[in-house]
Amino acid sequence: MLSVTDPASRREPFHWPKSNAAAVLCLVLVSLAFNWFYLLGGFQADEFFFLNSLRQDPLPFSRWLGLWSVEEISSISNIWWFEGGDLGVFWRPVPSLIFEGSIRLFGERALPLHLFAIIAHGLVAGALFLLVQSARCSSWWR
Repeated sequence: MLSVTDPASRREPFHWPKSNAAAVLCLVLVSLAFNWFYLLGGFQADEFFFLNSLRQDPLPFSRWLGLWSVEEISSISNIWWFEGGDLGVFWRPVPSLIFEGSIRLFGERALPLHLFAIIAHGLVAGALFLLVQSARCSSWWR
């Protein structure tokens, strides 16, 4: 008896690239694709507040506590990150230093800052991929 096989059933399933570098590059490119409009959109939302804060002398925040350590903003009546009443609740010095470093290096342009943020997110996804892949290959996974 003749059997007719569907050509679609002979296709191999999708496999990640054989090279880890290619997989990480793929994740960075996917991150860029999903965030394309953010990349080209200029400064947005709280970035205007951070930009204006960096223009002040002296700075209204501690660099080591982060931009979110500002306790009073004249144009905002309720600062959501202080609802708990404790300054340490929302401690984020690294994003603040990256934001300030980008402004100091590239001027008041959003593109370099957003490009760095998107690539960093893609690299974190790639690092997570490599971590899961190495865990799957180890003996404790099985």
